[in-house]
Amino acid sequence: MDSFISTFIEITVRSVVSILGLFLLAKIIGPRQIAQLTFYDYVVGITIGSIAATVAIDETMPLWIGIWAMAVYVITSVLIALAGNKSIRARRIFSGTPKILLYKGKIIEENLASQKLDLNDLLGACRTHGYFSLDELESIIMEINGSLSFLPKSQYAPVTPADIGHKTEPAALMANVIIDGVVMKNHLKSIGKDEHWLNRQLEKDGYRNPEEVFLAVADANGKWKAYGKNKDYPATDFFD
Repeated sequence: MDSFISTFIEITVRSVVSILGLFLLAKIIGPRQIAQLTFYDYVVGITIGSIAATVAIDETMPLWIGIWAMAVYVITSVLIALAGNKSIRARRIFSGTPKILLYKGKIIEENLASQKLDLNDLLGACRTHGYFSLDELESIIMEINGSLSFLPKSQYAPVTPADIGHKTEPAALMANVIIDGVVMKNHLKSIGKDEHWLNRQLEKDGYRNPEEVFLAVADANGKWKAYGKNKDYPATDFFD
């Protein structure tokens, strides 16, 4: 029994240390969306996760060895990223370069083959992005993270307000000014508004105070939208 308890405690401690180590190392690497990961980033992430799991359950491995092994991968990843920022040549070596798969309506078969992408994959990706014929596209580029970018021919490109001479207001980021009934004063200040303005908006929408609002967003142009707390509204699911 004593052996079980001691093993349980040791595994728990090792797991916590492993998690904290992963968290710290992830902060050093920096945030990236999965879609933005290069092949090397992906491999490093998998390897570090594997080492962390081994550290947690392998009692024969000293903790510091596992943490150091993870740190080596992170340090290498950071150095490669720094080299890529400083040198175009290094960036090309470690991250690669975008490849043109379609140019002026012509398929570049050599680049398709080099990226291990067959024609069915390419056509499927086109359909996923709303293009059901290659005739609609001027160019297709495979980015270094494996995603595809599409440049439609001018006659198939979406119409913008500028195309029809329509003037629009400058775009502005929407800030969360109320979250679950709590006023975000710093967010209000960042868009040049104050609580007096906020209270006027609430009054216009029929709210007596911020506590009645689940979420409210606004921008520097004065655009505003509030979502009230609907505790009495029955939960509805259209996808059962």
